[in-house]
Amino acid sequence: MSVLSTTFRALADPQIVYRINWLRAHAKKSRWTEESLLIPMEMKWTVNFFTNKAKEWQDIETASLTKGPRAYASKQCAMWRQLAERSIVLFNDCRVKYFIPYA
Repeated sequence: MSVLSTTFRALADPQIVYRINWLRAHAKKSRWTEESLLIPMEMKWTVNFFTNKAKEWQDIETASLTKGPRAYASKQCAMWRQLAERSIVLFNDCRVKYFIPYA
């Protein structure tokens, strides 16, 4: 009996095909479960990052002595604040549409 015929017979066995499909489906479910836990955290991290950047630029703005750097820092602070506010709105829209009961 050759190795090739044993392999072919193993692949032809329907139970093995069902087991492989079950393992693939189980792995996919596990990935989606993990993803559904990570996405809300990543949303929070994104908003926190934008808020911290706005605070950094606000501190630079208050520490600036001349008008040029102060104006640039003010513009950057407003941009990061706007990103934080916009992401909060968009993320809240997503959570309403795609509610996760256990999150």
